[in-house]
Amino acid sequence: VPEDLALALSARSPLWIAGSTHPTEEEFVLDALRKLHIRHPELHLMIAPRHPGRFDEVERIIKASGYSCIRRSQIPFPNEPNPNQVLLLDSIGELAAAYAYATVVFMGGTLAPAGGHNILEPARFAKPIVIGPHMENFREIRDLFTNNHAVFPVAEPNVLYAAVGIYLIKEEFARERGEAAQKLVNDNAGVVDRMVSILTRWEPA
Repeated sequence: VPEDLALALSARSPLWIAGSTHPTEEEFVLDALRKLHIRHPELHLMIAPRHPGRFDEVERIIKASGYSCIRRSQIPFPNEPNPNQVLLLDSIGELAAAYAYATVVFMGGTLAPAGGHNILEPARFAKPIVIGPHMENFREIRDLFTNNHAVFPVAEPNVLYAAVGIYLIKEEFARERGEAAQKLVNDNAGVVDRMVSILTRWEPA
């Protein structure tokens, strides 16, 4: 992670990263953030849309929700972190490394019917991960992680806040889920890498 982004993320703790989000998911995430701020007013959020063409749209969605927005490309320093200021990752190729700074991760493409995305990147950093029901493109990985209690699946958007909230309240639970995810990646490195290699050849953009 470049130094400016590393400084911005490390200053924002606890940090929820919503990665590779699709249309409708930003609204779900922002609604969950509003509910979480009642009990966790210190919680920061970074949204990383899946498609670069949606950066301006997502900025409008963030502002329409009542939060202010700071884009990664426009981070001012010195910057005073504010939980009511949502960070928009409007860059390419920085999300995977940014997961290292997350307290909790929601993987996009799983609440919207987009087939899911690769959860191995946050898993490598032992991060507690929340996914929705749509992991059709990653069934094997979903099953491996679910069966080993290494991910928190939610069935619908209105319980996203509860799943993230449990990770924030129960730190030991969050740590155990994150470590289980990391262990799966390490123990099954060859198998997992082959899965990803095969899947990403045809994963929809």
